[in-house]
Amino acid sequence: MKKTLEIFALDWKRIFKAPFALALVVALIILPSLYAWFNIAALWDPYGSTGDLKVAVYSDDQAVTFQDKDIHIGEDLIDSLKDNDKLGWTFVKSKADMEDGVKTGKYYASIYIPADFSKDLLSFVNGDIKKPEIIYSVNQKINAIAPKITGSGAATLQQTISKEFTATVSTTLVDVFNKIGVDLDTNLPTIQKVSSMLLTIDDHLDEIDGYTQEVLNLQGKMPDLKEKLAKANEAIAYLPEANKVADKVVKINEIMPQVDAVGTLVLDLQTKIPEIQNAGAQIAKIDGDFDTIVATLNDGVAQANNALTIISQVQQILPDVIQLAQNGSGYVTTANDLLNKLAGSLDTIAPAIKEGLVVTNHIAGNIVGVTQEIIDGNLTNQEIKDRLQGLKTQLQTSNQTIDSLISTLKSLQAINNDPKLAQLIAQMETLQQGIQVAESKIDQLIAAIDSGKDIKAEMQQIHDTAVTVQTETGNLLNSFDTVVLPTIKATIDQVKTDLSTAQGVLDQANGTILPNVSDLLTNTSGIITNALGVIQEYQKEIPALKQEIHDANVLLNDNMTLIVDGINTAAAFYQDDFPALKEKLNKASSFIQNDLPGIEENLTSTLNTVNEKMPTIETAVNTASDLIKNDWPTLKSGITKAADAVRKQKDNVDLGEIIKLLKSDANQESDFISNPVLLKEEAMYPIPNYGSASAPFYTALCLWVGAVLLSSVFKTDVDIEGEDDVKDKKRYKPIHLFYGRMLTFLSVGFFQALIVSLGNLFILDTYTVNKVWFVLFTIFLGLVFMSMVYVLASLFGNLGKGIAVIILVLSISGAGANFPVVLSPKFFQIINPMLPFTYAVDLLREPVGGILWQTALLNLFVLFAFGVAFIVLGGFLKKYVEEHMNGIESKVNKGKIFH
Repeated sequence: MKKTLEIFALDWKRIFKAPFALALVVALIILPSLYAWFNIAALWDPYGSTGDLKVAVYSDDQAVTFQDKDIHIGEDLIDSLKDNDKLGWTFVKSKADMEDGVKTGKYYASIYIPADFSKDLLSFVNGDIKKPEIIYSVNQKINAIAPKITGSGAATLQQTISKEFTATVSTTLVDVFNKIGVDLDTNLPTIQKVSSMLLTIDDHLDEIDGYTQEVLNLQGKMPDLKEKLAKANEAIAYLPEANKVADKVVKINEIMPQVDAVGTLVLDLQTKIPEIQNAGAQIAKIDGDFDTIVATLNDGVAQANNALTIISQVQQILPDVIQLAQNGSGYVTTANDLLNKLAGSLDTIAPAIKEGLVVTNHIAGNIVGVTQEIIDGNLTNQEIKDRLQGLKTQLQTSNQTIDSLISTLKSLQAINNDPKLAQLIAQMETLQQGIQVAESKIDQLIAAIDSGKDIKAEMQQIHDTAVTVQTETGNLLNSFDTVVLPTIKATIDQVKTDLSTAQGVLDQANGTILPNVSDLLTNTSGIITNALGVIQEYQKEIPALKQEIHDANVLLNDNMTLIVDGINTAAAFYQDDFPALKEKLNKASSFIQNDLPGIEENLTSTLNTVNEKMPTIETAVNTASDLIKNDWPTLKSGITKAADAVRKQKDNVDLGEIIKLLKSDANQESDFISNPVLLKEEAMYPIPNYGSASAPFYTALCLWVGAVLLSSVFKTDVDIEGEDDVKDKKRYKPIHLFYGRMLTFLSVGFFQALIVSLGNLFILDTYTVNKVWFVLFTIFLGLVFMSMVYVLASLFGNLGKGIAVIILVLSISGAGANFPVVLSPKFFQIINPMLPFTYAVDLLREPVGGILWQTALLNLFVLFAFGVAFIVLGGFLKKYVEEHMNGIESKVNKGKIFH
């Protein structure tokens, strides 16, 4: 204990040596008190200033006449509110000013008295009772408490009106009874007449029973009537659908000219039945010969591959041929052999050129079809973009094929300089330019589609280019065997002739033959490769195409009789029945357009009237039936009893006694009716103002805030290194340092509690019944809170300070300080008994309102247990937790942001 006190004394010695440190300690002692004082002063008496809460009032009430008097209750209410200062009643000039003021926050709420307020309040006089309304509007966005205060004022206004109304009515009724008592003597003849009528009704009750039975029978038939009405309504409900059908009939009639034209086409189609049957036979023949077509295509692929193989082999030996030609006549025999192989490869050139033209022609045909489909405008943007991507691929293939054709032809033309080949090359270059221009536009067109531009003009240009390519290549293919092939063959034959003799080989080898043959074979290989790629693509589609042709064959030829019969039947219908149908459809359309709207309007109007009146009829019948079933027996019995009473009254009733009974004190009776019960209030532990009532909560809150603030500024670890005054530093154990620094914290907590408690009593003058106990309880609470926060901060460092803040946050809502905890969500009800704030606030409330020691002792015990538990466990856990927390702190400090 001595060593602990030495550490405590060392702390204060250091504080007094440093003036700035001392000033900071004084500030930390005073600051928590300011937090409590400002909050208590702000909440001193909020309900005493309700007169400053502006409530707009406006009345539209119109005066009504009752018993020759003008009754204007709305005006009377306005006058009474002008004398009421509980709220800031503000009387505006219009309803619009009132509503705008509430919306903008100029007024917290509004009271609006409608135009029929007085009329509705007096509606009980004529039996048609309607409760009057006062419209209360509140702007709940401005403040959370203001709506409750203004709502209380509105409720009080309603209660006042109801009370005065009850008193007035009861006074009026008693006054009426007085008048009845006075007038009974003068109205005896009338009473006797009523008695006579009562006896007459009693004598005719059996006849009245007959009428009631007829009403019950009518009620029994109401379900059937309602069912029939429901069916009629169902039929009306289908009128929109019927109108849709009618509109379709009109539209069909409008398109009859087109139908008529289709009929003419059917007649034309009937004349072409032989052609249709012939087409079926042709499709059947194609289906039957399709395997032969496939075999031919496969042979073409095989031949193309074989040609590529030959060209490849020749290209491999071509360098040897060139070398032999350069070495001279010593290798004539070897050169002859190699050039014979070279001459044999030249036979693939003409077929390759023709195949290249076929591929180009076919691709152009595909492009024509796709561009026409896009120009027709029946595709979505995405479908157009997909088509354009396909076009781009086909244009690239076509460009590559034409390029190979041009290169091949140029190689041939270089050999013998044939003008026909030059003309063919120029023609192919023109076609290639068109293909290249079209290809360059594809990406631009895709971008134009994304930006919403119209691309029909550009598509038409591509379409025209493809048509030109298709036409030109078609013409070349048509004249290939007679015009193009002879020219190419002549050139190839010339090359073969030049290469036919060894001496010729040597003479020509270094001239123009071998260099041009090399280019020729390369370009021919390119043509065959492009053509082969296109053919192989079609070869992949052969199975599907075969199935489609077969399906078309089966569909057309198997159903040929049905198709022919259908065409003949349609033609017969058009010639025989269609004219009558056309005339009937025209009449129906005329009826729908001219007569149907009027019929529909009359039907709907009549049914709406029945629907409108049926609830009233049904209600009246049901009311009468209910009266007959439920009330008529009682009424009948009452009439019988009343008649019997009338018969007995003549001998047994003294009207003088009745008159005496009716003559009572009206004021006394009405006061009892309007205020039958008196509420006697008895205050227990009265506290005169809200600030004093909230002082326990804010005092406890400021002590915990002060402890957390101190733990954030003061160190919890004692640094004794470098102190000349401290001898034998090693004799201090961590437990001495822990409790020594705790005493320093508790001493500051003592002064914090002392200042805030004395300030509450003598600066704010809060209401407190037991002032001394209030100061002592506050000091005790300050020591408990400080010990808890110190232990958390000392053991866990910044983490412990965070835990202290969490306890503070939970305590504000969960301690039940401002509102009963039962009004809070379940979570706060659960944690309420676990929070030290719960017992701290309850403890400080005792001296404020008057101590009930059994409650005070319970709170003292729990808080004492909290303090002892933290002090003991803190000292015990310090040595175990410190090593782990130092490791955590070192890792946290690496962030260079936490102290």
